[in-house]
Amino acid sequence: MNIKKIHELKNFLVNSNLLIDKAIDKLNNQQANCLIVTKKGKLKGTLTDSDLRRKGFFKEKKDTITSVYNPKPKYVFLNSSKNFNCQK
Repeated sequence: MNIKKIHELKNFLVNSNLLIDKAIDKLNNQQANCLIVTKKGKLKGTLTDSDLRRKGFFKEKKDTITSVYNPKPKYVFLNSSKNFNCQK
């Protein structure tokens, strides 16, 4: 993976203790509608604008995204043989 792609990926990574209002700003400024939630470099979940709407983000914008993000995202492992394994 080249440096440019790694830098672009970092734009979508957020810490699980991010404030909801900051997450809203980040989602509004991204080209994708999803953020990848991490903690200490490990995947914790994903966050979309619909996750925020379902939880009523407009009430408590100063809370963290901990109770809002999806803690069970689907993801894919790619290996060298071009096959993939999907995890739930």
